[in-house]
Amino acid sequence: MCRIGHLALFCFVCVVLLLLPVRSAFALTLEREEILMGTQVQAILCGPDRQALEGAMEAVFSAVAKAEERMSFWRQDSEIARINRSAGVSPVRVSPELFRLIEEALSISRMTKGCFDITMGVLVGLWDFRAEVFRVPSESEIQTRLALVGFQDVRLDPHNGSVFLTRTGMSVTLGGIAKGYAVDRAVQAARSLGVHNGIVSAGGDLIAFGRKESGELWKVGVKNPRDNAKILCVVPVSNAAVATSGDYERFRMVDGVRYHHILDPRTGH
Repeated sequence: MCRIGHLALFCFVCVVLLLLPVRSAFALTLEREEILMGTQVQAILCGPDRQALEGAMEAVFSAVAKAEERMSFWRQDSEIARINRSAGVSPVRVSPELFRLIEEALSISRMTKGCFDITMGVLVGLWDFRAEVFRVPSESEIQTRLALVGFQDVRLDPHNGSVFLTRTGMSVTLGGIAKGYAVDRAVQAARSLGVHNGIVSAGGDLIAFGRKESGELWKVGVKNPRDNAKILCVVPVSNAAVATSGDYERFRMVDGVRYHHILDPRTGH
């Protein structure tokens, strides 16, 4: 083969190699799971530096644990618990982080005309799916609790950063927004430490950022709610959030009826 032919073949091989997906011999993937915020929290982080990945992993779970400390409905030492104990009595000064989150939640309540309402804490306590023996509440019990639901009765004071529930017995829960917020903060923590590829998931709320070690998009499978062994669909994502909620994780069957944790704050059911 002439010299020009050799050169052309060499250039062709180089182009083909450049087009092939490159998998770095130094790329690492770390995975970790813990139970936080009443659900399974999982993180998958990718990068070339093990020390950086380990530091980012600690930051991820620290961010979620911090959110739980402030926002848990069930922990008596949380800021949410302090707000609920002071319902109808006095405003409670909270962290700027929690104040902004409650402000955002109330904005969503106004947009959805009450379909989303953080004051439905009284209903969460009534439909206790964590109880060893589950009991379906009576309609009169539901109606009594419903009288205490109303996002319009949450007062925010931006001057001193306080939250006040105006009626005694009211109760807020951030179960519909806190996990997603915690995942947001966890991903921010990883990125601030130089890790730009991974997934952080808390129950049905996750963010996929960057790409997999191979350069491919992350793939998120959505379970079949009536057969956990099957997947309904696979969503390829990068730098995006995916959130699902179903009646198959926290539920009880009573007389052939499925009662589950996704409650309508307008009806109590």
